[in-house]
Amino acid sequence: MHTKALTNQSIPFFINSFFLILILFTHNIYAANHNVSITLVSGATEEILSNHSVTLYKQLIDGTEQRVRSFTSDDQGTVLMTLIGLEQGQHYFLKSKSIFDGRVKKSKLITSTGLSIFKVGNKLLNVTVTSGIDNKPLVNQAVTLYQLLNNGSRKGLRTINTDSNGLLTLDLPGLGSNTNYELRTLPKYGSRAIYSGQITATGKFAFKVGNVRVKAINGQTNSPIANHKIYAYKHNKDGSISWLTYASTDASGFADFQLDNLKNQAYLFKAPTLSDGKLWSSDLVNKAG
Repeated sequence: MHTKALTNQSIPFFINSFFLILILFTHNIYAANHNVSITLVSGATEEILSNHSVTLYKQLIDGTEQRVRSFTSDDQGTVLMTLIGLEQGQHYFLKSKSIFDGRVKKSKLITSTGLSIFKVGNKLLNVTVTSGIDNKPLVNQAVTLYQLLNNGSRKGLRTINTDSNGLLTLDLPGLGSNTNYELRTLPKYGSRAIYSGQITATGKFAFKVGNVRVKAINGQTNSPIANHKIYAYKHNKDGSISWLTYASTDASGFADFQLDNLKNQAYLFKAPTLSDGKLWSSDLVNKAG
């Protein structure tokens, strides 16, 4: 009887112990299945991106991509995942939206197991867009963004508008490393587009739009001439001139130009008369205004 009593009491203990061991063993298998740990970080602020959505893609041999699944990072910005075939050369990557502008950002290829960081976005480019003549901000100004390619050409990306202070804040992939950009906009007056020049680094950037303003006036009536072509020329050291560009005046008779190296280079302008189309020349110009 005593022996039987011991046997009956030990059976529940054995079953409970086995159940506990089974739970622990299963948990260890589950944890071991995660071979990649990714921490999501804002590229703009360096802050951890907790509870942030990210999508995993498989990079296929032909260069195309295949969506696998989506994850949400935990409170520490971490995503645990099991990526099959990494040891055999299968590569993956992640996509996630920037918290700054909502545009989708892509990670570097994931080629091995272990820990890594996905910086979603880049340091910001803060652009102040102002008139180069009176330094007033150009509010709600349409600005076109270009990527400068290695062959010297421009790749148009998108057009954005400045805010009420003439500011643009941009999250540009690769800026500050090996990717350069340029901005383009129309001047406050006139029709000739003006470029910012090459932008190579994040941070603050001043885009001065135009540095010389010309007004076309009817010599007989002293009234402004709208939609009138004005031609800009370089004045060479030997006294000759070289055609540079032109712009058409706006309704107020104004046209803005961007002229390089005004301190050391003189320019002049020509415009046709209304009566016979003969070109009349301005005085030499060698300062902004």
